Order: sequence, then structure tokens, then C-alpha cells
Amino acid sequence: MNKIFSVSEATSLIKNKLENEIPSMYVEGEISEFKQHGSGHQYFTIKDNKSILNCIVWRFTAKKLATTPKVGMNVVLFGRLNVYSPQGRYSFIVNTINEKGVGELYKKYEDLKNKLKNEGLFDYANKKEIPKYPLNIGVITSSSGSALQDILKIFKQYAPHINIILHPAKVQGKKGAESIIKAIKKLEKYSDLELIIISRGGGSIEDLWEFNKENLARAVYNANIPIISGVGHETDNTIIDFVSDHRCTTPTNAAEYSVRYWQDLDIRINQFESQLFQKVDRRLSYDKLRFNQLINSYGFKRPKDIIVKWTEYLGNLTEKLQVHVFDKVGNITTKLNYGIKQLNAYNPENILNKGYSIVYNIDEKVIKSIKTVKKNDEINVKISDGTINSIVNELKSN
Repeated sequence: MNKIFSVSEATSLIKNKLENEIPSMYVEGEISEFKQHGSGHQYFTIKDNKSILNCIVWRFTAKKLATTPKVGMNVVLFGRLNVYSPQGRYSFIVNTINEKGVGELYKKYEDLKNKLKNEGLFDYANKKEIPKYPLNIGVITSSSGSALQDILKIFKQYAPHINIILHPAKVQGKKGAESIIKAIKKLEKYSDLELIIISRGGGSIEDLWEFNKENLARAVYNANIPIISGVGHETDNTIIDFVSDHRCTTPTNAAEYSVRYWQDLDIRINQFESQLFQKVDRRLSYDKLRFNQLINSYGFKRPKDIIVKWTEYLGNLTEKLQVHVFDKVGNITTKLNYGIKQLNAYNPENILNKGYSIVYNIDEKVIKSIKTVKKNDEINVKISDGTINSIVNELKSN
């Protein structure tokens, strides 16, 4: 005899089958009957010409959605089935919403993300350390975009002494990934470069798609210089965010993170200077109070030598305080000037300004020995205000 199930048992059996045996899936349809609940949850149905499906977007998911659901919109949803036992109804719990056409891109994104993650490209153990006090930073972005201006503004404000090497690249549209890869390889040729920032502003999944290309992801992972990604806005995530050595939410945040220790150092110096002057001011105020107490005291009416004695004491004390303050400020100034000289000493532009030059071959590699040059070779000579293209006529060894 077949078993007779109670309603609860039957519903529980259906719930287990739907929720545990059917994996997360993509569903395509047209949104209808949309309702925004006061709690922040969203309820709607999607339909085609034969069926409808009840859908739920929980509050915490709704805050992160890139697409806001609207009645009549054709969408591709990604999520899982759920059964509400008390009413015996099933619904589709939505994780992502994309307008029709975007869903295929998102599927490619998820597939590549899982592939690279399984290969270990996202592992923190494989990420390179970001330098604390970089002096030479490469920036890869559009030369005409707002991202570059945001980055330069932060550098100017918090670390104006650093050397910025800009390599413009195409950051949207076909061959954008190839353009960025080429820029990475160019910057890797600078022997003193310590950090690279790859950046652009926000946009749709189509706008940012070049940052989801596998060849670019592997180029970022395999770069021999640490890379910070600052692509899009807070809610945007691209594949290079996961493979880069550090992910920042915006171009501005990427610039701030790269010079954060320089910023902290400047703040500490300013705080020390402020504390020093506060201590001096409190001491002078105290001595002024003591002096006023003295001139109003009975002792002030005593013989003249008492007045002279305290006047000399106060004068000596004030002089010592002034000398102490000037010594402290002088030491701070000396240390700051020494630091600036050290920074300038490492700046290759200063060497060029002294009359020196740097010689490159046609592959943009620095020529360090006459043995690497032949007659009639084409060379480039970089001086302080430009580059001279030359042909080797004669070679002379020392």
C-alpha cells in the first residue's frame, strides 16, 4: 500500500526536492506586478507566453543590484528556487538582475571568475606586497578621462614629491584589454617603478567588459610589479579586481591607498608641530601668570635688587624657551629638507638637468655597454628637454 502523506510531509518533500536537487539557475522573462515593500524587500513576477514565476529580492540583495526592476522590463535573473511551507508556494529568490542581453555577459563573467579562482589566481598568498612609501608610480588609464584627474589631484595633495609615469590606454571598447596589457609591459621596463595603478570610472557591464577578459586577468596576475585596481564605482566588480594585488573601489580610493603612508607621515609631522607650540604657549602663559603674581606681591615692594633678580630670571627663562623652540623647529626643518633632498636625489630628471643623458636602443632598453651597440645602429638620446634620434657612425672603447 502506498504511503499517505500529510500536507506538511508532502510540502516538506517538495521543498527538499526543489531547494536541494535543483541548482541555482538563470531565468529569462518579462517583469510584471512589481511591489517595493516597506521593509526593503522587492516582490514581482516574471512571465512568458505560457507561465509566470513569483520572484523575491531580499533587502540586502536589493541594495547591491546593478539593475532596478521595472514592470515590462525583459530580464535575465540568476537565483534559486524556494518553497514557503506555510502556504505551499514556491518562489524564485533573485541574486542578480540583468536586462536581456546582459545575462550572457554575466554568465561569461561568472564562468571565468570560477575558472580563475579554482586555478588559485585569487589567493591572497600569491599577491605581491604593496610598497608603503613608493616614489615611482605608473598609472594606466585614459588620458582624457576623469579618473586620471582624480588620481593626480590626490597625488598633488598628499604626495607631490612622487614621480608619476602615465601610460594612456584604451579602457572601453574592442581591444581595450590588449591596450592595457601593452601598457603593463611598457611600464615593467622601468627598473625603478614600484607600483602600477589600473583605473577608470564606473559604467555598465558592457562598458567595463574589457576588464573581464582572461588575457588581461592573467597579465595582471603575472606582472612583476604590484598592481592596484581602481575600476568603476563601489558596486562595480571586474575580474582584474580579484587578480590584482589590491582592489580599490574607485580611482580616487586607489590613489589614496597608494600614498596612504605618505599622508600619515605628513599628518604626524603637523601634529608634532602643533603639540610643540601648544606646550610653549602654555609655558609662556604660566610664566606670565607667575610674573603678574610677583609684581603684585609684598616682595615686589622690597628693595630694588629683588625686582632686578626676578626680571633677569624671567628674561633668561624666556630666552631659553625661545632657543629651545627654535632648535626644535630647526631640527624638524633640517630633517624635512634632508628628506626632500633624498627624494630629489633619486629623481632621474634632476640628473638630466645637470647635463647628463640616457641612451636607449630602438627597443627602449637602456644602453649600458658599448658591446651592445654596432655601427649604423639607431639610438635615442634622452636629455632634460627632449630626445635626440641618432645613428652610430663610430665606436670607441675606453
